[in-house]
Amino acid sequence: MQELNSNPEQDAGDHLGQVRSDSIGFALEQMISCKGCGRQNAPNRLRCLYCSHELEIDPAQADLIKPKFQPVESGESGYNVVVTGAFDHMGSMAAEISLFTGIDPAAIAAAMESERPMPLMRLGLRNEAEFVLNGLLRSGIDAKIVDDESLMPDRPPIRLRAIEFLEKEVHFIEFNGEDLHTLKPGDLALIVPGILSESKTDQVEKRARNKDPKIIEDVQTGSDEAVLDLYTNDDPVGFRVRMAGFDFSCLGPEKGFLASENIKQLGNAIEQLSPTARLAGDYGRIRTYLERVWPVDIRRDTKGVQRGGFGKVDVALTMSTSNLRQFNKFSRLQWHLL
Repeated sequence: MQELNSNPEQDAGDHLGQVRSDSIGFALEQMISCKGCGRQNAPNRLRCLYCSHELEIDPAQADLIKPKFQPVESGESGYNVVVTGAFDHMGSMAAEISLFTGIDPAAIAAAMESERPMPLMRLGLRNEAEFVLNGLLRSGIDAKIVDDESLMPDRPPIRLRAIEFLEKEVHFIEFNGEDLHTLKPGDLALIVPGILSESKTDQVEKRARNKDPKIIEDVQTGSDEAVLDLYTNDDPVGFRVRMAGFDFSCLGPEKGFLASENIKQLGNAIEQLSPTARLAGDYGRIRTYLERVWPVDIRRDTKGVQRGGFGKVDVALTMSTSNLRQFNKFSRLQWHLL
């Protein structure tokens, strides 16, 4: 009789309340209010469940966080967590670091084999980067956050067309125009040799109904160009020497016939002129790892469609890749690590 006299609405409400309590698992005072949409979120989140806005994290509840990092597109602004020291400690702590980064332990250990400062992760929100940073610091790993805006990936260094070595100063002459920058030998703080790589693949695909596309033509071209980036202590933009269009007559009798050899000679001459400048010459060695954090830019263009018969079409495609933005980031990161 007691069951027959029970209130169905009350029973349903109690049931819903019980389900909500079990699904959240946190007390009301633990919930975090989103400043973007005002809704309440569980304290184990870094992004708002409803609008993806960055949440303010209570340090006392940091241990509750279970991060789920969203991929950051190459064109979006991000935050780079850079390991700057204790590289030999990374191997033994790889499994622990994997728990709060989601990176495979083997990849973490491999990244630190060079024992050089390296971006470990690129994240979309500042609080995500700070969460990873604090985890690394707790693990005894030296690290810092450098945002994409500071690295200016879409702004290359000032291109030079000539350098003049004088007795007590050096003149950098800009590529476009006669603008001249006068430096003392001690002003140069950083030398970054690198490689700019571009590739292009032209394809023609034959497409027919109910069949997978078939490539009937495939032409690949590519180029690598050595470059030399130079920075002073107070200028994060820097200067760049490219092989094409640069006057290597400043090398005097050391000037050779090949631009690729001349740019190496120029780097050696600048090192001798500024012995206190730091040389960051390992881009070619670590660029494979950088690909995981800063992938090269890939562009796919459709050039046109032609009829190839009844129900068939030929589609011309061009796939191009460039590491320009990747190297710009690497080069500028070295300045931020001075």
